[in-house]
Amino acid sequence: MKERKDDGQMPVSGRTIMLGLIIALVVIALLGTVFREQTGAFIHEHYTGPVISDAAEEEVDGIEQGYNPVSTITYGLFVIVSLFLIYLLYRKVGIEIDAAFIAAVIPFIVLGVLLRVLEDSGLFTKPSVYMFISPIIYVIVGLLAVGASLYGHWLKRIDWREAAFHLAVIVIAVTALHHAIARSAEHQIHSAAPLVAGLIFIPFILERKRVQEMERQNKRIDGKACTTGKDECPTFCCPMFRFTKDPFFAIGLFLLLIPIAYLHAFLTGTNWTGEPLDTNPEVIPLTFVLAAIATAATVLLARLHKSTKFLAIAMGIPLFFAHYIDASATFLGVGFYDAWEKHPLPRAAMDATGTSAVMYPLKFVVVAAFLYLFTVEYRKDFEKNMLLRNLIYAAVLILGLAPGLRSMLRLAMGV
Repeated sequence: MKERKDDGQMPVSGRTIMLGLIIALVVIALLGTVFREQTGAFIHEHYTGPVISDAAEEEVDGIEQGYNPVSTITYGLFVIVSLFLIYLLYRKVGIEIDAAFIAAVIPFIVLGVLLRVLEDSGLFTKPSVYMFISPIIYVIVGLLAVGASLYGHWLKRIDWREAAFHLAVIVIAVTALHHAIARSAEHQIHSAAPLVAGLIFIPFILERKRVQEMERQNKRIDGKACTTGKDECPTFCCPMFRFTKDPFFAIGLFLLLIPIAYLHAFLTGTNWTGEPLDTNPEVIPLTFVLAAIATAATVLLARLHKSTKFLAIAMGIPLFFAHYIDASATFLGVGFYDAWEKHPLPRAAMDATGTSAVMYPLKFVVVAAFLYLFTVEYRKDFEKNMLLRNLIYAAVLILGLAPGLRSMLRLAMGV
């Protein structure tokens, strides 16, 4: 029996799903046109209204800020569809999702969180403020991350001089844009931050130059050559600096250093809120310590019985830690700092139990269910498609880490 050749095209099931999505969008658009007034009221009540209320930090048109059951389900479906489209795109382009890729995504996670927290602090004004309210800011940063991964994939395949030119243009353009925004804003802070942050690309350019020189000399450039040959392995190309081989991570750091400059200015006394601040810096170490204790307890208890050992595998530890960061920040915020939970399911659970500590078992159930499906029930199926497996893994990690970091930083900044 002959093996079926992979022609690089989308499988029949993929084309069927894409066709179904297109038909669904067309039907929704037609229904929206026919029932224009009802559709407009529905969209305002469940989607745009909460965003407007969030920007105003109070109810607008009787609509509360935060998520509601309808928007939660909709955004959940949006995430699923987006993951499927990203999966098809990466498979077509040939981008591999491994541990290094997931590590490169982390700066973008923190970027989205910092921009959201800076919006909470009142840095942005209307109408640009709406871009930095969730879920809009996370969609923007998500598109930015996908674009950066594709751009980085392309940069690795061109001449190092051309790559250096492209990155220099990006740094200069971002610096000019940021300088213009800083001058027009009330608070002129670190207008040259992108220019300084652009230095992060130098190791990649040097590594790209080294690789091309070795290719011309017909030398080995695999991982073994990099770690064994001293003359062929400068400090900046060793495994601990994996980002030098892929500019995706460097692009994320470049973009992340800009809001970090604003965060540093805020925490060191530049108060653009116009109100007295009640900062709580102790929340940051407390959140990480509680998350670490909960993760360690989960792993140790999981190892006591054979049936639960799948919870203690290496890939599960980062997931538990990320989601316990969210649980810890919520536990501290709601329980001790008079914060408010904006997601309906955790809010309902806390109302039913009377304690924010319920977030820990909720997060445990979410991560445990994920690990069971991936490592026990459908392990063999996912081992056949590591791209899809790792993509979903990264998504689950983001869904725990992003809201947790945002809650933690909000409490720390007192906004």
